[in-house]
Amino acid sequence: MLAFADHWAATRGYAELALDTPQPAAHLIAFYRDHGFRITDFLHFDGKRYDSAILCKPAVAAGTLATWSRRLELPRGPIARAA
Repeated sequence: MLAFADHWAATRGYAELALDTPQPAAHLIAFYRDHGFRITDFLHFDGKRYDSAILCKPAVAAGTLATWSRRLELPRGPIARAA
């Protein structure tokens, strides 16, 4: 999902991705940091019993999009059908 979000943002011209995760969830913060996110703030959302870490990272550059994201070229002409 991170790769999809990165691709989606980059193809639409967004410069940065942002997300939040519970501050006590050190394993989630480590996961996101391993994927290029950095902690930019801590917030307390109404109704929550914990603070949330806000993490951001630059969106991938359009020239470095993953090859899986490119559209497939479909063959042109009549389709052969099985008898």
